[in-house]
Amino acid sequence: MAASPGSHRCAWSPADDGETSTMTDPMSLQGVRMRALAGSAGSVISGETLFEFEQTGDLFSARYRGGEISDGYLIGRRHAGGRLEFRYVQADCMARIDAGVSTGVLDRLSDGRLQLVESFQWTTRPEAGRNVLEEVRGQGGAQSKDGAWVSGGPARRGETPMKRQPQAGPQ
Repeated sequence: MAASPGSHRCAWSPADDGETSTMTDPMSLQGVRMRALAGSAGSVISGETLFEFEQTGDLFSARYRGGEISDGYLIGRRHAGGRLEFRYVQADCMARIDAGVSTGVLDRLSDGRLQLVESFQWTTRPEAGRNVLEEVRGQGGAQSKDGAWVSGGPARRGETPMKRQPQAGPQ
């Protein structure tokens, strides 16, 4: 017999709001904000795309916007060792809606910020590739005077370092 809408209860409860796991889990994505550092040719995110994560238990999600992305959402599961599996759907500025699947590895940088190295495969187009996202703190991350995104090391072969557009107002 099928459960009626609203009758199914998840294994987690509203009391598990992610704050407890943030305090006990140094790799928690709860409240983490990230921007792209580098991406391969099939990627449509940029250094202007801001990801805002939530996590409850091993489930995480993020809403993302900016650059060519008018709205995007991802949801997935975090496994032991920082390994991630997730699905994403997004709308770009031309109103194209795309989706795909990703795997990734979450790691802690020497300065304490999180880094996500993602391998993606579009399900709505033929491209696949790799993105590197890094945690930003404060008002969206560091930026040099020429507008370049300042973070981490150089991009790998086949990847394009991302640039952020200069923003008006105090940084």
